[in-house]
Amino acid sequence: MNIMSKTAFEKHIKNMKNGEVTYINAINFEVEAIEKLRKYIQEGILKPIYEEIEKAIVEEYREKYVTGECICPQMEYIKV
Repeated sequence: MNIMSKTAFEKHIKNMKNGEVTYINAINFEVEAIEKLRKYIQEGILKPIYEEIEKAIVEEYREKYVTGECICPQMEYIKV
């Protein structure tokens, strides 16, 4: 299993164009990379695809995933 480092994750996001979608398997992330993902969501750099959130998360908890308070183990995100 390949573990995604914070540096590799930052490089991947930096190389993405606005409007581009990426699939993120946070199960394979270092803790620092997960924290960076959380920060990108909170800063509005990445947004989880809401339709995917609706499929995976019950309504009462969706806002936590949209704001980065919680991270989905596997999710598609769009760079904005």
